Amino acid sequence: MILCEPLLGPAPDLLTRPATAYQHALNATGVRDPQRVLFVDDRADNCHTARRLGLRTLHYISRPADLTATLQSPN
Repeated sequence: MILCEPLLGPAPDLLTRPATAYQHALNATGVRDPQRVLFVDDRADNCHTARRLGLRTLHYISRPADLTATLQSPN
């Protein structure tokens, strides 16, 4: 696993056009295969939309400071 930039914040059009916002995120990473991107969000509905569009997802509701350790955990 490689943690890399860009880290993307909330997209203003996420509520009105979710597919557009997720496509913007994919374009920003430069990755063509959505299965190579892990979408992390604290909202299950956002994870559901991302998963439907082909991204791998993590519904993460713990402390943001613990995210790196969580991703590196063998569990």
